[in-house]
Amino acid sequence: MPLKSKNMIPTTDPRVCLIGHPAPAWMVNYADLMTELVCFFLIMYAMSAALSQPIQDAKKEVEETMKNEEVAGDVKVTKDGLQISLQEQGYNVFFKSGSAVLSDQMVQVLDELAPTFEKLGKKRHDIIVEGHTDDVPIRGGKYKSNWELSTARATAVVQYLLN
Repeated sequence: MPLKSKNMIPTTDPRVCLIGHPAPAWMVNYADLMTELVCFFLIMYAMSAALSQPIQDAKKEVEETMKNEEVAGDVKVTKDGLQISLQEQGYNVFFKSGSAVLSDQMVQVLDELAPTFEKLGKKRHDIIVEGHTDDVPIRGGKYKSNWELSTARATAVVQYLLN
């Protein structure tokens, strides 16, 4: 004889939802529609930077400038916007080792890129400058660490562009 628990609803009661009990027909279609809408808006959000005409124009201008100035680096459009990475080479040195003073080469490159950045700024696009440091560890001097040197370099670039 099966045991009957006190104060428990029997599983045969219609108020108990059985596992695998089918959902109403309209709920399946509704859930599919909501899933498709979420996917659509995620794709649109991710593509918003890539579809922006000012960003595409700026990308072309920066690529041309980098080619003319013979500066290595990457220019790509991501979900975060336009990302420009300038890479030093043996003949293109942007900063002396351990220094945050812009070299003549870097000043020339920034002078060429400044009009493009100005156009983006007027259209209310954010411009973020990240500084990087050389691979020589800092041992005393003006900067206590490579982190402080990279911050000073980014600040020097921002100050030059603002002036």
